[in-house]
Amino acid sequence: MYEVSKAESNRHFASLLWTPDKILAALYELRNLGVISKISEIDSFRQFTTKFELSEVVRRLAHDAKPS
Repeated sequence: MYEVSKAESNRHFASLLWTPDKILAALYELRNLGVISKISEIDSFRQFTTKFELSEVVRRLAHDAKPS
């Protein structure tokens, strides 16, 4: 599990042109694509769980981004 607030404040995400007000929508889109298995809020902490290890997530996203 990963805490969403840490992602929102991470400078590396900012360098990817992610803005905090759009991260949650992006996480839900990744859930819809099957990359994220669960997004939850427990005691005001939002968290998400990936279905795969980071290397597999990157491989799948890179594969999906390739032109047909």
